[in-house]
Amino acid sequence: NGVTSWLKTVLLTLFSQVDMQEMDNAVNQTKKGIAQRYDFRGSDASIELEEKCIKLAAEDEYKLNAIID
Repeated sequence: NGVTSWLKTVLLTLFSQVDMQEMDNAVNQTKKGIAQRYDFRGSDASIELEEKCIKLAAEDEYKLNAIID
């Protein structure tokens, strides 16, 4: 909450052991979901997997929460 700046980036660090192939699949599925959503057209919203860190970016709190959900 309190998301007020133009472009928000949230970093989620994964501390526990995870199956990185499954994590990669989940991130790729989320990317496809973002690309297909009407309310994300023209948006700079994104999700990236960087080693054991997931980077989320969105213009507003609504889009950021939608990516997380």
